[in-house]
Amino acid sequence: MRFFSINPESFGRIGSYGCRIKSRNNNVVELKTAFLRPFCIVYLDQLILKEKDKKIKLISTYPDVNQYLKQCGFDHLPSNAKTGNPFPQDEIIRIKRFNGKPLEVEDEIVNWLQDDILPFMPELSKHLRKKIV
Repeated sequence: MRFFSINPESFGRIGSYGCRIKSRNNNVVELKTAFLRPFCIVYLDQLILKEKDKKIKLISTYPDVNQYLKQCGFDHLPSNAKTGNPFPQDEIIRIKRFNGKPLEVEDEIVNWLQDDILPFMPELSKHLRKKIV
């Protein structure tokens, strides 16, 4: 498998990594993919956070994938992961975690959407932007 895309088959494939993470006795899971979409990174991040007592690390056989994970703020890379050349920062969507009381988190999410997500989306009407937020 070289690519994850948004379709039922790819969710099944990324789900197989979830099974490996849950059943892993050692703490390193190897990704054998040359490309990850942002939704995949967030999904893997959440799977690993659920298994926090195992202290799982995820590593790719592709240095560019490790570099992308690192630049996205993925905290689960081993320190010895080989990385590629940095990507332009404007092409990176960083992982964002929200902690706190529900009303505070709601404000954080709205600000994050308005400042960090919507500016990178294709042209949207004001009405649609408002609906998203």
